[in-house]
Amino acid sequence: VLIEEADDYYFPPVTGTYLRLTRFATSFVALFLTPVYLLMMQNPGHVPEWLSFSLVADEVNVPLVLQFIILEFAIDGLRLASINTPTMLSTPLSVIAAIVLGDYAVQSGWFNSEVMLYMAFVALANYSQASFEMSYALKFMRVLLMVLTALAKQFPLLMSRLWNGSDKLKPGDTIESVINQGTLGIGFIGLAECLVALVGKHHGEDEEAQALGLRIVSHMRSRANEYSEKYEHNFSVLATPAEGLSGKFTKADRKTFGVLPGITDKIYYTNSNHVPVYYKCSPRHKAKVEAPYHELTRGGHIFYVEIDGDATHNPEAISDIVDLMDKYNIGYGSVNHNRNRCMSCGYEDAQENLDECPLCGSKAIDKLQRITGYLVGTTDRWNNAKLAELNDRVVHK
Repeated sequence: VLIEEADDYYFPPVTGTYLRLTRFATSFVALFLTPVYLLMMQNPGHVPEWLSFSLVADEVNVPLVLQFIILEFAIDGLRLASINTPTMLSTPLSVIAAIVLGDYAVQSGWFNSEVMLYMAFVALANYSQASFEMSYALKFMRVLLMVLTALAKQFPLLMSRLWNGSDKLKPGDTIESVINQGTLGIGFIGLAECLVALVGKHHGEDEEAQALGLRIVSHMRSRANEYSEKYEHNFSVLATPAEGLSGKFTKADRKTFGVLPGITDKIYYTNSNHVPVYYKCSPRHKAKVEAPYHELTRGGHIFYVEIDGDATHNPEAISDIVDLMDKYNIGYGSVNHNRNRCMSCGYEDAQENLDECPLCGSKAIDKLQRITGYLVGTTDRWNNAKLAELNDRVVHK
C-alpha cells in the first residue's frame, strides 16, 4: 500500500520502479524524520559530528516537541483553509500564508527555523501519499512516536505523582517505560450496523450474524495482543459507546452512502457490540448475545437491561438480572429504569415523561437516566444522537 499504485503499471518498468521507490522514501521521511530529529536533539552527545550542523543552534523558547505538534495542527489548518478558498486564490494565498507565518513565527521566538524546515519536508512527504487515509495514518503514528520520545522533565506532574516508576527516571529519559501504567485502548462502535451491511441482519436476530460479529471482534483482540507483544505496551479492545462519535460517524457515512435501512437510517450508531436499542428481546436473550464479547473487550464494556416500573419495589426482577450476569460471565452490568425526583418537595416516582410534580405542582423535575455506563440527572446536555437513542430504547421483557 505504501509503495504501489495501480497507475505505476501503466509506465515502463524503470519508471514504475522509480516511482515506487520514491513513494517508499517519502513515506519513510513522513513517518520518522521529526521523531528522529527530536531524539537527536534530546541526545546531542550521540549525534555524529558530520550531522552536528543539523542541531538547533539558537535559543529554544518553546519545547521542540510542542513546536512540532503545534505545527502538525497548523499545517492541517492551512490545508483546510486552502480547500475553502476560491480555486484561483488558493495556491498563491497558501504560499503567502506559509512564507509570512513561517518567517514571523521564527522571528517572534515561538519556533526555531530548523523545526520549520523539517516540518516542511514532512508536509511535502505527507502530501505525496496517494491515499488520504494513509497520509493521516502516517501523521498519527508520527505524533505518537514524538510523544514517546518526549523528555520526562516535560511532564513534571505525571512524573512526580501519577505514573508508577516515574520517580526513577532521569530528566533526560523517555517516558516509554512508564506509560504501561495505563491502557492504550482501541475502541469500536456500530457492530450491529456493520453486520446488517455485511449479511443483512444484526447479531441479535441472526446466529450467522452473531458468529461473524464474534469473528470480527476476535480479530481485533488478536491484533491488540500482537501489538502488546510487539511494542510491549498495554493495548486492549474497548467496547466504547463513543457518545460524540456515534452521531458524527453516522452523519459522515450518510453523506457518503445515503440513507441505508438498518445502517444509516438513524442519526446514531449502536453502542459497541450491543444489540440495537430498538430491538425487542428478553433480558436473557440480550445477555446471551452480548456476553461473549465481554471476554474479548477487556479494555471496558457494559451490559444493561431496560425495565419498566419502580425497580425499588421489585427486588426480584433486579435479582434475576444479576443472576443472568453471573450465569453468562458478564464483566459489568446495569439495570436502567426511570427515576424522577421533585427538586421542590422531594417527591419521587418512576413515571415516564413526568413534567409536573403531582404533589406540589412544581416543574423542577430531576430525571435520573443512564446515558451509557454512568447515571446523569438530566438530559439537557445530551447531544441529539444520544437523545434519539434514548427515545428509541425499549423495555426488555
